[in-house]
Amino acid sequence: MLFRSRRQAERRLAAGSSKGSEAVRSLAALAAAMATPELSGVAVKSLRFDAANGALGAEVSAPAMAQLDKLGQVLGTSGASARVLSASEDGGLASARLELRSN
Repeated sequence: MLFRSRRQAERRLAAGSSKGSEAVRSLAALAAAMATPELSGVAVKSLRFDAANGALGAEVSAPAMAQLDKLGQVLGTSGASARVLSASEDGGLASARLELRSN
């Protein structure tokens, strides 16, 4: 499903679950973290909202695993947590699937 605006996405999340606001806070924390200069090479490949548990899933990639570790640290300082579901490094590109939650 494609959203045209943040407001439309927020309404859809809120309508689908009372946990939608948690996902919006997680998304805001991720957006703020991505603006950090140390994370300039990190890219968000996809996002997924799990209505059953209110978690926001993210697939991310970076030139090195250290940047993905830094992403987790930055999220932690912004009031969110990132649980690594899987991670790999292949051909100079690190990628990970994360579960994001706001604290």
